[in-house]
Amino acid sequence: MNLDKTKVMLNSHIIPNPITVEGITLEGVREYVYPGQIIQLGKKNFERESDRRIQLGWITFGKLRDIFSSSVPQSLKTKVFNQCVPPVMINGAETWTFTVGLVHKIKVGQREEKELCLQWTDVG
Repeated sequence: MNLDKTKVMLNSHIIPNPITVEGITLEGVREYVYPGQIIQLGKKNFERESDRRIQLGWITFGKLRDIFSSSVPQSLKTKVFNQCVPPVMINGAETWTFTVGLVHKIKVGQREEKELCLQWTDVG
């Protein structure tokens, strides 16, 4: 066990007591990233992760800016978008508890990116 990376997950229902392993006190946290997904306790446990995923989608979209603003045919731009951006946004979503608001938030993020892609096509 890597004690430098090991954390103790806390929630609001307990009084945190220090946990020591081999003389090292483990850090208590309310959330952490593992493996590549924010883990957090509570009713709104997937809101921060969905915000993070939407942000990663925008980062991926930005990396593809040259393709979307080039003279590449729109059909190819659409394929590139569909194969690169949505998978980043919904990676790990099979473990989420979806609410109407969460689904709406993800759809809005994807729609805004697609609209921007079309605007770049008109300019390019």
